[in-house]
Amino acid sequence: MKLDKKRLLECLEKEEVSCGKRKFQEKDRFYMGRETAIRDVIARIELGEFDVREDNQA
Repeated sequence: MKLDKKRLLECLEKEEVSCGKRKFQEKDRFYMGRETAIRDVIARIELGEFDVREDNQA
């Protein structure tokens, strides 16, 4: 199954920003780790390590 790269990256980037804000508000290490994991996934998608679509075609 292929995922739409643009939509996936948009969602991951929103979640990364949310984690960045919450880690300071709640002083919770969970959000620090989650933010790091999301950054890693974004980097891997951009390097082409995951099977994602480049456009909206099925």
